[in-house]
Amino acid sequence: MAHGEVVVGNPQRVVGPHEREAEVPRNNARILVAVIAAAGWAAIMRRVSFGNPYLELGPYAAIVLLVALMTDWRNLWPQLRVRYRLIGLGGAVGVATVLATYVAYDAAVALVPALEAPVLALYEEAGGESLATRLALVSVIIAAEEVLFRGAFFDYVRARRGTAVAAAASVIVYATVVGAEGSWIIVAIGLLMGGIWTLLKVRTGSLIPPLIAHLVWTPAVIILWPVV
Repeated sequence: MAHGEVVVGNPQRVVGPHEREAEVPRNNARILVAVIAAAGWAAIMRRVSFGNPYLELGPYAAIVLLVALMTDWRNLWPQLRVRYRLIGLGGAVGVATVLATYVAYDAAVALVPALEAPVLALYEEAGGESLATRLALVSVIIAAEEVLFRGAFFDYVRARRGTAVAAAASVIVYATVVGAEGSWIIVAIGLLMGGIWTLLKVRTGSLIPPLIAHLVWTPAVIILWPVV
């Protein structure tokens, strides 16, 4: 299979990511679910403010994930088809972004020492549960984010406005929603990392690489080995 190809519908037929735009059905239920889910997500983030969102967002994310997969299953399930090449790509990008984050943070703090305090505050207020609980909840949240923002929402916009508009819109909406709690740092991270994960989706036509990269970066940087 050539780079960037993905199976859609009939598993015997292979198409590239650009041809896939025409294959995506214009399912109006997809955007309705995406809008409602994103609004609820932002509301939760707004309500918890700088507190710990895991316990509240985790169960909600599980519901969003289930509903999205049920209402848009013809489009989403083929994008979750596991292939070793896609897993390897996602893992490599995930490790690279983790390492780059530590280097970039050290450089940023060296230039702007005041940056360390708000970053430390975010870490302190996101703790509380056991390590296993946080990892489990974050994994569910990540899966829901990928299916919602890089899956249902992205594909709906792309079927109508093209790849470039869909990519820009999904990154902006993602950063706005996850940053609804009020931290400009989270908005900036959402724009940067959301852009990287969206690029993986665009280049491969699959949700597996961004999902794996996201599952590597977030637990590593946010939970296991904080930058501060």
